[in-house]
Amino acid sequence: MSSNRSSRVESLFEEALDYPESERDAFLKSATDHPEVREQVEALLHRFKKLDAFLETPAVEAAADFLDEIDEPTPSPPDRSGERVGPFTLKERVGRGGSGVVYRAEREDSFEQQVAIKLLTRRADTSAVLDRFAHEQQVLAALTHPCVAQIYDGGATADGQPYFVMEYVAGRPLDEYCDDQRLSIRERLELFTSVSDAVHHAHQNLVIHRDLKPSNILVTADGRPKLLDFGIAKVIGDEGTGLTQTGERWMTPEYAAPEQIRGESISTATDVYQLGVVLYELLIGRRPYHPDSRSLFAIERAVCEEQPTRPSTAVTQSTNSPTPDDISKARRTHPSALQSTLRGDLDAIVMKALRKEPKQRYRSAEAMVADIQRFLNDQPVEARDGQWSYRAHKFIRRHTRPIMATAAVLLILATGAVAYTMQIAEERDRARLAEQQASTVTGFLVDLFNDNTPRNTSGQTLSARDILRRGETRMATLDAEPRVRLRLLLVLAEVRADLNHTSRADSLIDRAEVVAAQINDLSMLEQSHLLYKRGEIKRRKNDYASADSLFRLAQQAYDRSPRSSPDHLTNILNTRMETLQAVGDLQSADSVMQRLLPLSEAVYGARSTEHATILHNASSALTELGHVNQAESAARTALDIRQEHYSTPHIDLAYAKESLGSVLMEQDRTAEAKPLLEDAVHQSEQVLDADNDRLDKFKISLALLYSRLERYTEAEKLYLDIIDRRERVNPNGLTVLYSKNNLALTYQRQGRYEKAASVYREVLDKKESVVGHDRHPSIVVTLFNLASALHEAGELDQAESRYRRVVQLDRELLGESHREVGVDMTALATLLVDRGALVEADSLFERARPIIQNGFPDAHRRVGEFLIGRGSLFVLDGRPEEAEPLLRRAVDIFESGASGAPWRRAEAKGWLGTALLQQGNATGASFLDESRTGLEEILGADHWRTARMQQHANDLERASQ
Repeated sequence: MSSNRSSRVESLFEEALDYPESERDAFLKSATDHPEVREQVEALLHRFKKLDAFLETPAVEAAADFLDEIDEPTPSPPDRSGERVGPFTLKERVGRGGSGVVYRAEREDSFEQQVAIKLLTRRADTSAVLDRFAHEQQVLAALTHPCVAQIYDGGATADGQPYFVMEYVAGRPLDEYCDDQRLSIRERLELFTSVSDAVHHAHQNLVIHRDLKPSNILVTADGRPKLLDFGIAKVIGDEGTGLTQTGERWMTPEYAAPEQIRGESISTATDVYQLGVVLYELLIGRRPYHPDSRSLFAIERAVCEEQPTRPSTAVTQSTNSPTPDDISKARRTHPSALQSTLRGDLDAIVMKALRKEPKQRYRSAEAMVADIQRFLNDQPVEARDGQWSYRAHKFIRRHTRPIMATAAVLLILATGAVAYTMQIAEERDRARLAEQQASTVTGFLVDLFNDNTPRNTSGQTLSARDILRRGETRMATLDAEPRVRLRLLLVLAEVRADLNHTSRADSLIDRAEVVAAQINDLSMLEQSHLLYKRGEIKRRKNDYASADSLFRLAQQAYDRSPRSSPDHLTNILNTRMETLQAVGDLQSADSVMQRLLPLSEAVYGARSTEHATILHNASSALTELGHVNQAESAARTALDIRQEHYSTPHIDLAYAKESLGSVLMEQDRTAEAKPLLEDAVHQSEQVLDADNDRLDKFKISLALLYSRLERYTEAEKLYLDIIDRRERVNPNGLTVLYSKNNLALTYQRQGRYEKAASVYREVLDKKESVVGHDRHPSIVVTLFNLASALHEAGELDQAESRYRRVVQLDRELLGESHREVGVDMTALATLLVDRGALVEADSLFERARPIIQNGFPDAHRRVGEFLIGRGSLFVLDGRPEEAEPLLRRAVDIFESGASGAPWRRAEAKGWLGTALLQQGNATGASFLDESRTGLEEILGADHWRTARMQQHANDLERASQ
């Protein structure tokens, strides 16, 4: 289309918008007799008619968009649903703006994640926008508020189209949600304050949104608002992106502040103005301005030059849809009552936010929220003029019941001169209260530790336990404000928990809950802290189900809190991840981890010790999920960070080395793991008491390594020492059960199958009694070990039934493609080979093959076990030429140092020798002889594996005669 025709279409489109819809057809007939021009204008008008919120898209922008599409062969960006973007599949298009198209997408690998993906449109593909999308990832990474949609990733498609991946929010626009739910004015204000708190959080991170509007604020089904589209956000002080240049209009004019439209510099006051527009619309269902036409010029003139009508007046002025009756019904009230509610304070709050000059608005989103909260509490709002009669009236409103009418009149007359002084006094009293609380806490702690002076202890040094006991006794008589007592009780409970005094810690939490009940205005954030502390005690007592329930409640309380405390949320998520891992809900643990890791990095910093702790814990979860490469990366990063901050010996260094050593051991890299695990024990012994359960954790990992290295005496000694000490305290504790499971594994590796099976059965019984069922990964591990011991002992019937149960449980708990499922199927298939059920075994091996290949390094023992099992099937099935390469690889794996049952190496050589002899290769005889000798030394001459290899040799000898 020529530039002249394009201009003509745009001009007619702008003019047509000035006419009522019923008159536009007549206007076009009189304005042009060119059929193509008229058709294009009508198409553009029809397209605009379908938009839910016409004014939310600038007219010029939409027209330019349409005209661009006419110029190009494709009329609009094609629907890319069904395509893959990175690991995600685009499912459906859910939105489109001036800069991009948004799709709901799903990740279909083991993570199973639903996200929103925003693809840049072709038209918006300018260098400024490309820079903006790269910038957007950095901006959102720092925004960790529960009411801000999180960004996860970004990149470019195969054809170079930029995209970013963010949290998918299934919700309704803020204004639609409020109307659909018929929320009252109070309920709307409470929802609005949550949004404003999220905006303030962004401002604290030096980010301005600058396109706040209801369609960018979605409310989920459970009533939680989510602030979207920080894609046009601006970092305060960052002038290098050129985001306000001509042609890149990152705003919606109907919601834009005057300074945005005038092209002046923006600030946090810009977002405050837009919040004012959103609040205006929430209160009365209309926007502040009513330009005489819908052209961009008319909108800009209204915003920059006209004064908006006060909400209390505007709500009654129009008879068009929605009518005053409609507006009132949507707020569960009637027109006169709505007008009365709006008149005064709410008028003042909205009008202050909408002032033309930025300096005359609220100084921050937080200040605006504080004023709304004052209104909700019947306190004087800052937006009013502050006259004494107004403040006295507010005082009466707050104290209606205890004040008689005549006394109220006298109060108005008598308190005018001192009303303002009362406000100052209230503010001073709040400051004094905070100072008093801090002073009380400090004095309590100073007095407590002064008790440790020689004069007060007759020369004896008090232990930490003695000091704690004195502190708890003194708490009973402490004359302090309830919040101070609550704070001190929670601190004492935490110290008790760190010392493993869980019963005393539980008692302190009980006392804290009693004190909390005395605080009338206990905040959601304070409730969240209390629930979290109770959950932490439950977790330390191994009551994981109760702990997770409390952590969920703590997280819900936090999410409902208007105040943000990202470090507290990080603590909740971190502990929830560990707890979910302990109860075997690995998928939920993974989901929590996906939220936790970016939050931790944003809150603490990528090279902080706090983030290193999160990485350490994530490494353990990733290992259980089968993502060993990611687990190793997390563990190495955690160790690097801690080595930057600490010198030896240090308990956090011990943790980091144990974590990395355990991941390496999972990959059969025992030589690399050994120095790490030994140093972890060495450092922890220097900083922990001999009976500390954290020291036992390091010793268990070292004992497992010794067992893998066939240093059975050392491994057994470590396990028995731990069991002996811990069993006296808690015979069903996880430390005891885990140590017994590993001790049985040590017996099994030595060929003491009956003893191993006996211990496994004991552990299974106790684990199931603690958990209440067998659907737990830890129980499945022990069940697998029992099946393996029975298999090696020749109890094939008992072993088979348990292997089948293991396969079933792991597929349900971990997913079909988890690497442990591949291990389970390999073990069952190998047993079926031993029983001669070759057809079913072959099917299982074929299903396990890709899982094993993708889940383990090439030289891992689990790969070697698969190769022996499948190779033996081919030998017995008369396919020695297929068996030979598999068995040669298996021999190489076990001769190169892979851990595993000691007899595996000998068995691999026996099957290889048999395959070679079946093909007429005489070198097979030496492999078979070496195998028989090795099996006899390890398992004994009477073991069924030794006997089987002897039988193979006899059969082949007879066949050769």
